[in-house]
Amino acid sequence: MPRRIRSAIPPFFAVLLALPGAARAQQSACVPDPAAGTGVLEGAVRDSATSHPLQEAGVTVEWRDAAGGTVRRELETDRNGEFRICDVPVDAWAHVIASWFAARDEASNVRLEDGRARVALSVRSPHVVITGHVRENTSGAPVAGAAIRIGPEPEQLTDADGTFRVEGLPPGLYDLAVERIGYATVRDSMTIDFGTTVDLTVRLAPDAVPLEAIRVEVRSLVLERTGFYTREERRAGTFITRDDIERRMPMASSDLLRRVPGLRLARDRTGNLIATGRGNCPYRFIIDGVRINAGFSIDEMPPHWFEGIEVYQGPAQTPIEFGAGPGDPGASCGVIVVWTRNRR
Repeated sequence: MPRRIRSAIPPFFAVLLALPGAARAQQSACVPDPAAGTGVLEGAVRDSATSHPLQEAGVTVEWRDAAGGTVRRELETDRNGEFRICDVPVDAWAHVIASWFAARDEASNVRLEDGRARVALSVRSPHVVITGHVRENTSGAPVAGAAIRIGPEPEQLTDADGTFRVEGLPPGLYDLAVERIGYATVRDSMTIDFGTTVDLTVRLAPDAVPLEAIRVEVRSLVLERTGFYTREERRAGTFITRDDIERRMPMASSDLLRRVPGLRLARDRTGNLIATGRGNCPYRFIIDGVRINAGFSIDEMPPHWFEGIEVYQGPAQTPIEFGAGPGDPGASCGVIVVWTRNRR
């Protein structure tokens, strides 16, 4: 299975809409229908700087129907950066837009000829830098001259310290291969998202024996820059990361708080769930460093907006940077610190 390397993706910059599996199968099998006057629009989205295919790029196609209304189709590109849209009228002009982390490039006035048309779109993609170390499995000694291949990138060799560096990769799924004469070849795959720092440690064995080949340590840039990991190491408070959120798959954001010790969810007069502590004292909220008025409900924000959440039960736990002022009526209550995925 590919290793998934996750991090911060701004929610309002995310790809537009993923088609369900059944719909994808139908799209891949679609063909022009002359009797119905419809055809197939195909295309590819690539990075403008490197020409790498951009997988999961958002694609929107619009055209006017016979009644003058606007028809819109939205989908994502596949692993090869390709997309296909069925049932496009052959006598209509289609407007195609590709989006990728707020960057967009558009091809307008595309018309199907003989039931088919193809467009090529290029989008400027944020690039990922991968650094790594290749070491001997038993001794830990660096392996110099090992050949590294990541996706379509040219092969490169590790230096005398067994290190390597690959730059200019857009986010996506990549195959990794590490080879050196006298060692068993290591092959793996990984999916890298925007906003990650990636450091790989690859261990080569003199003999072809099963082993844990790659150790990947990934930290969210959002949480790293805001001091989240430093505070987490102090073991004061409760910390919820993006991986925790995706593993729990909450229906509502308040579901993330139900397992926090000492925290209770109570409904206010409007029916919203409010986080309270001892003595029904409402928790204060700090969102991306901004203090929010009392009575805020975390359900006002959907779960996919969060990159990390910190919960402190009272002044004894709360770090000084999140502490309340002496005149704050909620100074004795707990505080919930929220970091969103669109933070810069």
